[in-house]
Amino acid sequence: MLAIPPLGYLNIHPSLLPLHRGPTPVAGAILAGDRETGVSLMKLDAGMDSGPLLAQVVVTLAPQARAGTLTDELFRLGADILARTLPLYAEGVVVPQPQDASQATVTRLLKKEDGLIDWSLPALVIERMTRAYDPWPGASTQWRGEALRVLSAAVVTAEMSAAPGMLIVDDRRALVTSGSGLLELREVQPAGKRPMSGTEWLRGQRDAAGEQFA
Repeated sequence: MLAIPPLGYLNIHPSLLPLHRGPTPVAGAILAGDRETGVSLMKLDAGMDSGPLLAQVVVTLAPQARAGTLTDELFRLGADILARTLPLYAEGVVVPQPQDASQATVTRLLKKEDGLIDWSLPALVIERMTRAYDPWPGASTQWRGEALRVLSAAVVTAEMSAAPGMLIVDDRRALVTSGSGLLELREVQPAGKRPMSGTEWLRGQRDAAGEQFA
């Protein structure tokens, strides 16, 4: 199949290959804390996202970037790159260049359980999960026996001796202990309810301070 078209098959991949090959490159870049991401235009080979590169564009990975909107942005950029590069490739002006396989990283297909928050992880990692897993599978936890989705969060640097997953109420802020630092719940969505701010959610929880998230 790869040999049928005279110029081969071209593919748009939303990462800076060889980084984040595989099915979830945008989530992978956010989870890794990369400062840059981008789009790669490559010629398909028999491997997974390992073909030679025709073009790449680098973009800054904003600290508030979320996987859903960033994916859309990168594919719009990739479509523009394809339209501009294709004629030059057909004329022989652009020659595909091999990737550096020694620098390759690989992502995997996400599962629903990947979004379950492990509070023993650092707050920095959990905050990235809320953005990398948006819109799916989402970052969620258990509170008083029901699911609570964490839509937006912020890291609060602090030294705590409490066990991970404990709710701390500080000046109407909902803070949760983690393996390192505190996570402020900025926006959450209880099961069967609309999204709400962490402060609004906290108002509906009686005597909540000191309770544990599961």
